[in-house]
Amino acid sequence: TLNRRKASKLQIMKKKILINTSFAITTIVLLIWIALLIFVEPWVARKIEKGLNEKLKDYTISISKVNVSLIRCSIELERIKIFSNDSSIIKNSFLKGEIASIKFKRINLWRAAFKKDIDISEVLISYSKIDGNVPFPEKSFPLVVSPFNIQIDRIFFDKIELTIAN
Repeated sequence: TLNRRKASKLQIMKKKILINTSFAITTIVLLIWIALLIFVEPWVARKIEKGLNEKLKDYTISISKVNVSLIRCSIELERIKIFSNDSSIIKNSFLKGEIASIKFKRINLWRAAFKKDIDISEVLISYSKIDGNVPFPEKSFPLVVSPFNIQIDRIFFDKIELTIAN
């Protein structure tokens, strides 16, 4: 009977340790998820907007929402609006567009954080509508496509409506 009591107490202690460990892990995961929602996602949205708007002075870009997934190493930008500013390099040109979402899948976080390179396996651009008038300039000038060093393996478009006039 003494051995049974010790074995029973040992089993109860093991169960308590398992329950406490499970509770601690669940709490940590929940706190990380809440921190992503409250702090990281808005910060990422502001950082991307600021970086693009500083480098692409002829255009203004706004992003309504950002979803960050650390588990899948992905970022989704939602309701992106692009429009040209009045101080465009090319006279008589305008551009305006809306993109429902852009999903960046399997981002190499190590290279993005430490090497300032962005390596993305797949980009999915969904429901985009871009209208514009871009006359050919008399002089050529270098265009900045992105202020970042980006490598993308595959780009997919889902429902794109593009109207560009000259």
